[in-house]
Order: sequence, then structure tokens, then C-alpha cells
Amino acid sequence: MVSQVVQFAAIDTPRVTWAWNAKGRRERAFMEKVLSYGALGVGAFMALLFILDIAIGFPFGSGPFIVFDVFGVLVAGMVAYLGFNAMKELK
Repeated sequence: MVSQVVQFAAIDTPRVTWAWNAKGRRERAFMEKVLSYGALGVGAFMALLFILDIAIGFPFGSGPFIVFDVFGVLVAGMVAYLGFNAMKELK
């Protein structure tokens, strides 16, 4: 009964990619790839927002808080790097 449920669940999942774990077993890697691309996208988007704020004062109205923008660019770069590094490990 359990094996039938597992087979049914495996048939229903579309476009599942597989990765090998440390013990040599196959595992699904689809969610990890989505999260890696998501972290890379969020980091790049936030870096763009902070750079725009430094350059033209939009969207946060930079003013005297330019230090926060610089730290925001650094942190967004770190998040993008972590997403990129995780993406490289999954290949």
C-alpha cells in the first residue's frame, strides 16, 4: 500500500530534477534551485533599488541616510552571492 502511494506521488510531480546526496541516494533538487534563483533575484533587485536611491534619490528619498544605502548595497550583494554560490553547488 505504501509503495503504491509513493509511486502515485512520483508520477504526479511535473519536471522534477534529481540530485545525489552524500550517501549516494537520489533526491529532488527542484525546490533548492527555485530558492537559489529567488535569492539571486531578490539580492539583485534590492541592490538595484539601493543604487537608484544613491544616484537619484528614488525610491527611498536618500537624503542624509546615504550610509544605509551603502550598507544595503553590500548586504544585497551578499544575498545575491549566496544565491549564486548555492546555485553552483546544485549543478
